[in-house]
Amino acid sequence: MKKIAIVLGVVGLTIFSCTESKVEENVNTPIEEVVVTQEEPSDIVDGVVRNSVVKWTGFKTTEKLAVSGTFEAVQVTDTKEGTTPEQVLQGAKVRVAVSSINSGAEDRDGKLKMILFGTMANTSYINGVINFKGGKTFITFTLNNVSKEYEVASKFENNVFTINTTLDLANFNANSAVEALNTACADLHKGADGITKTWSEVEIEGSIEFAEDFGK
Repeated sequence: MKKIAIVLGVVGLTIFSCTESKVEENVNTPIEEVVVTQEEPSDIVDGVVRNSVVKWTGFKTTEKLAVSGTFEAVQVTDTKEGTTPEQVLQGAKVRVAVSSINSGAEDRDGKLKMILFGTMANTSYINGVINFKGGKTFITFTLNNVSKEYEVASKFENNVFTINTTLDLANFNANSAVEALNTACADLHKGADGITKTWSEVEIEGSIEFAEDFGK
């Protein structure tokens, strides 16, 4: 079987809003610019998976205000033939290019890459592996040289497979990265109570649309 690669249209990464503060000079090397291209499609891609969407939501201030953006280069590989999402996606690998962040503000994108991800190790990509066990859905995320398996809520309705979960960057030894961003964006992350807060939790919502005749 040919290697299968799907470049996903990603709608709505939400990490942290920060557009005016100065970038700290002591962050690590800038994130390598990465362009993910679609490999030669195979029948399983053309006939099974139509489109995929990932939404990330992060928060600032003690009121937990949400902000938004997108990743524009996400690749899924190692999908399999099958008649159910579980069969197709079992063991599938997800690779997100951090350099493709687009929050609609170039200055903010630079801070997210240079300060949040740039303070971590080996973060040109965020990687994930999808697995199904005992009727439950799991994704193992790898970030900052740390891998953690998360059980995620999932459903398959109207030919769309959807997952929801919340990542805590603290579980990936990224507290210093969150604090660095919080410091750089102190004024913009300050709420009505005068407290500057950048939350380590990031909500994830992803969906994969399958062909109309999938499983029939």
